Amino acid sequence: MEQQETLIKIQMIQQEASQLEQKVQLIDEQIQEMQAIKASIQELKAKKKGDEILSNLGKGIFIKTKIESKDLFVNTGKNTIVKKDIEETIKVLETQINNMMTGKNQIMGRLQELQGEMMSMIQEAQAGQAEKAEKKSEKDKSAKKKK
Repeated sequence: MEQQETLIKIQMIQQEASQLEQKVQLIDEQIQEMQAIKASIQELKAKKKGDEILSNLGKGIFIKTKIESKDLFVNTGKNTIVKKDIEETIKVLETQINNMMTGKNQIMGRLQELQGEMMSMIQEAQAGQAEKAEKKSEKDKSAKKKK
């Protein structure tokens, strides 16, 4: 019965680890997207008023636009949009990237804990099996001696 409980616990740990790995992958994608946005904003620094650029509307759709101002409008949450300059916007992005990296590191730490738990459980199960096999072998030897 202990073996089944151990297997069930290991499966639960594997399931949690899988979910955490998916979260890490999602965070990585978001970080890459934010870094790409940051790079685009930094390229905007070199542009002048009146220059034409391609603005990404999303999903690979672009529109040609003329720069009238380098002020950016940033959604700060709850559909609140605030006007920021390029440097302020980059700082916002860097803060968000750092927060995501912190979250990712916490998840990675939990993943390591889960792996440690799983390895410990596997080792205990293997030790238990070895002990049972040894006891069985001893019983077989003593049964042969009695004959």
